[in-house]
Amino acid sequence: MDALKHSCRSLELTYTEAIEQQLQQEYLRLKAYPEVLSALKPMMEHFELGVLSNANSEMLDGAIERNNLQEVFKYVLSADDIGLYKPRPEVYQMACDRFQLTSEQILFVSSNTWDVSGAKSYGLQVAWLNRFGGTLEELQFQPDYVLQELNQLNSQLRGEL
Repeated sequence: MDALKHSCRSLELTYTEAIEQQLQQEYLRLKAYPEVLSALKPMMEHFELGVLSNANSEMLDGAIERNNLQEVFKYVLSADDIGLYKPRPEVYQMACDRFQLTSEQILFVSSNTWDVSGAKSYGLQVAWLNRFGGTLEELQFQPDYVLQELNQLNSQLRGEL
């Protein structure tokens, strides 16, 4: 929660442990964007899909179940399990180890620009899900794909299969 504390200080917002707890409870109610399931199902025909997150396993399992995504993801990987967090290289290595693939064989999708840069610096192929027309951070690593919705990735990948 250090990032939350930092963000509150930077934005001159009040931070309390009660606010932190309330935000953590909201995370347990997050809903996937409407196109997520329909975008991921066709990908399952050609690829093994997984989640790699800094969230803990309880949060991830709950979000996946709540959004009916259990059949979609073969692997659910939590950085919390190793006590290190993205963008540490050891976290991205978890995906390589679990999928038994090299970094170049994995396509990593994220809406977080810091995560895009971290994954790309590790050698993963990267798609940036830029739903709101944001700008990349001033880091040297650029995504391979830029999408506004997840279902755009299907057409990009079909062209490469």
